[in-house]
Amino acid sequence: MFRNGSLTDELAQVECYGPGLEKTGLLTRSPTHFTVDTRQAGQAPLDVSVMDAHYNPVDVKITEKPTGVFNAAYVPEKGLKHTIQVNYGGVATNNSPYRVYVSEPTNPEKVQVFGPGVEPGVKAHAPTHFNVDAREAGPGKFA
Repeated sequence: MFRNGSLTDELAQVECYGPGLEKTGLLTRSPTHFTVDTRQAGQAPLDVSVMDAHYNPVDVKITEKPTGVFNAAYVPEKGLKHTIQVNYGGVATNNSPYRVYVSEPTNPEKVQVFGPGVEPGVKAHAPTHFNVDAREAGPGKFA
């Protein structure tokens, strides 16, 4: 199963990286992926699972690139925390499980602007104000 050496040493050689494992920056219904590089870890079965915040499984498509390099692709359908478990030879790899936060995409149509500064009758050079309510618009920065 593994080459000479301890199981821990071999698992330390498995590298997992890519945008699908980043703690933030993922959006619902947007495809993402990550790479699992097992070339330095010997031969063993790879198992990858993704669960949403309610412990529902998320489909993961695994494709092997060059021998020992795997691409894992998934599409988070719901917001909130997701957990990605990467096992090699039945044992969790370094830093696994990964916990990532999936955000709802920004929807500018849900921004509401109101107040006397945007109503008819605004006079030039006269102080006024207005409100911007972006609570329902999703994540983003107001500039």
